[in-house]
Amino acid sequence: MKKNISIVLISFVLGMFLFNSCDKIDPVDGSYAKPVYTEKMNFVEFYNDAAKSFSSEYAEFNNQTEAKDNLVTMVVLSGDATVVGNTSASAKLSQQLDLNNDEALMVFNRKKQDGKWGIPQDKWSATLDNASDKGKVALQIEGDYADKTFKGKLKVKSTAHISQSVQLSAYIVVNKMNIGNVDLQNVLWEDTLNMPLANALVEDEEVEVDFDYTIKNYDLSYEYSLIVCVEDANTGLVLQAGISELKEQGDTGELSFYDKQKVLIEDFTGHKCGNCPKGHRALKSIIASNGEQVIGMAIHAGFFANPYPGTPFSADFRTRVGTLIADYYGLVSPPKGLINRTGEDNKKLKPVAEWETVVADLLQQSPKVGIALKANVSGNTISAKVSVKAFETVAEKCNVQLFVIENHIEAPQTDYSQNPSEVEEYDHEHMLRASMNGDWGELLNEGSFEQDQIISKAYSLHKKADWNAENLAVIAIVFDENTKEILQVEEAKL
Repeated sequence: MKKNISIVLISFVLGMFLFNSCDKIDPVDGSYAKPVYTEKMNFVEFYNDAAKSFSSEYAEFNNQTEAKDNLVTMVVLSGDATVVGNTSASAKLSQQLDLNNDEALMVFNRKKQDGKWGIPQDKWSATLDNASDKGKVALQIEGDYADKTFKGKLKVKSTAHISQSVQLSAYIVVNKMNIGNVDLQNVLWEDTLNMPLANALVEDEEVEVDFDYTIKNYDLSYEYSLIVCVEDANTGLVLQAGISELKEQGDTGELSFYDKQKVLIEDFTGHKCGNCPKGHRALKSIIASNGEQVIGMAIHAGFFANPYPGTPFSADFRTRVGTLIADYYGLVSPPKGLINRTGEDNKKLKPVAEWETVVADLLQQSPKVGIALKANVSGNTISAKVSVKAFETVAEKCNVQLFVIENHIEAPQTDYSQNPSEVEEYDHEHMLRASMNGDWGELLNEGSFEQDQIISKAYSLHKKADWNAENLAVIAIVFDENTKEILQVEEAKL
């Protein structure tokens, strides 16, 4: 007997991903392997205050669960809600189970032990050792992601008669999260689904749930999995659990690194600088001629970038990091530009007339490193993951730095080539908005950066209300910590 239930859920922005349990291509013959039913999985939750030190409790918990193949685990952090995507999810579960933050507690299949939900640490081992290998239902998860929407099926099959009502719950968890120098696994990120499934199930009855799922609170800093529970609707007892790792569609786990030299032009400008549009036009022309190998960043800094309240030039496009870079290189009179920050110490700032020639020379070089960059915006959070590969051994210490830029900002600009010279609706492009990781980024390699070595970093930044997400991009640079010369640059639109 088979039933089908259709539902549309719009609660969660994740991007284009595949469930790990979806149809998989066999690496030998390319055939598809269908997902199978899980029949013996128990659901184990570990509750603790995120602000507390719990390395010893978690280490014991993790060691016991990793040694067993019939457990689906989830860590629920309470207290410090800033570490989770949906801050209400952890609080809601803790309140539902009437748990406090005084000690680390385990919950097993949402079943009370000695009249209480939370199991103290001295009873964890016995509880896990007695975990059953067979449930009354089997669970299967399948589906895929496209255009930030998940479309899939949850299939539940009864292996015995169930007289009580049955429901489904689902959670998104972070595969690994470091809290207090402890690597936690399957940390609750947000709850995604709670719905009735059937009033009762006869033996061998199968029920399918179709759902269309748009994901929120996605942070590229993390990797995720989906946990699904089949529950007794009256008591909350978990009858079966399943977990599927969320993978980017078509992702083989291999990073792609551009193997040609790219060039960053840092264009110093200001809205009251009448000659600066000459630099804007030159930058646009150079990018048009060289495509993705040239990247631009407009840095509003110095006297001509000052805001003038009560006038059309009241906006302040200056940034802390932009001013710091301008001061470091001694900017006096824009338009001037840094071209991969190359040149003699007192001649790094290039006049517009030299940009094209310097760029052409740099593009003939072979890069020492390659950059793979992914960026995403979800709600008010911009997240990015950058990986750097050494194409040859690099002895120097290098820093990696990520910037957020914005295109198509409509605001006044003085332009001496126009009459009148004050252009009210000027299209500002490549405007630097912020650094994602400090004034000069973060140290990438302490010692020698060996050939073929890959180092990855992840960062996030709060998006300000006046930034248009559709026009944002992230730029990543790798540069010599000492000379500040840029070895490679990459850009990713959000």
